[in-house]
Amino acid sequence: MTNYNLQSYASPVEWPAPPGTAEEAVQLLKKSPALFTEYCLVSLDVFRNFQYHKPQNRQTAWLSLLATETLADADAWIQIYPWLEEIYQEITMLRTRPGEVLGMYSEMIRTLDHNTLKFIVEELQQKVEEEQAAREAERMAKEAERAEKEAERAAKEKALAENEELRKRLAALEETPAT
Repeated sequence: MTNYNLQSYASPVEWPAPPGTAEEAVQLLKKSPALFTEYCLVSLDVFRNFQYHKPQNRQTAWLSLLATETLADADAWIQIYPWLEEIYQEITMLRTRPGEVLGMYSEMIRTLDHNTLKFIVEELQQKVEEEQAAREAERMAKEAERAEKEAERAAKEKALAENEELRKRLAALEETPAT
């Protein structure tokens, strides 16, 4: 598979009006040759109305499905592409029983609601974990600060005790007669 650099095709193509004929489509695409390298633009009206040889492949079948307007067209395409029959039957069923469509939408909405709820719960759980981590970091910082202060206090007490000991020794030395 070829990888294309899409950055060079980033500017949008402005279509003044949909082309009515194949010639207009070709003229429009000549103005923007980048479209030929990445996309295949097909006007379904041109595909349906323009008489040209249509190869029998999956792409033509899908385009035919999208361009179908009448039951006669659908029957003709089913004769050529029998695998389209199941799709046309499902479309017919959905048109005759709109409750099925609503059921599908309801199921989709339920799934979306479930996923949204799951996302919100995960997001809130993440916030709680972040807040707990922040509190734990704050507690650890306070504990370290308290330990540092305790160490400073112990060092001061030790220095005061040593100072007191030195004073006592000095006083004892001053009281002893010099010989």
